[in-house]
Amino acid sequence: MYAHFWQGKLKDNKEIEFPDKLCEAVSSITDGFSFAYMQEAFVASLLALATSDKEEEHHDTDLDKLPLWQQLKKQIKILRDELDQDPGEALAALKI
Repeated sequence: MYAHFWQGKLKDNKEIEFPDKLCEAVSSITDGFSFAYMQEAFVASLLALATSDKEEEHHDTDLDKLPLWQQLKKQIKILRDELDQDPGEALAALKI
């Protein structure tokens, strides 16, 4: 449902392609994510796209060619790695 929320927010943005198929794909790789993690994945992905070259016109059903999907997978992997990290390791990593 959260992916559909972002799809609606971005529907008028001609630079970002966000087909229904992408919502299903995001859902399939974010099982167990909190709302905050989902939000972080989308915001970080959109920021990465905004700072990179403009998204090319794809109009393709191959999700692996969509820049938004590419960025979402990267951000979700980072977040998933944080979720899977031992809490003691996470705290140790924060110490300077």
